[in-house]
Amino acid sequence: MDTIIQFIAQVGFPIVAFLLMWKELGDERQSHEAETARLAEVIGNNTTAIVRLTEKLEGAAQEGKH
Repeated sequence: MDTIIQFIAQVGFPIVAFLLMWKELGDERQSHEAETARLAEVIGNNTTAIVRLTEKLEGAAQEGKH
């Protein structure tokens, strides 16, 4: 904490506030990248499940026609 106070005294509050917000933004961006990757995986799995279900329903409909 003393290091931050010394840094504020040397360069000024606006610069320190900017640097802290910039770091927070970078951390948040990394978190969102992980969330987006997980969502893409889930959407891919759902697409596969829907395709399989559609194929089974089409197969059942074909069997009913014969």
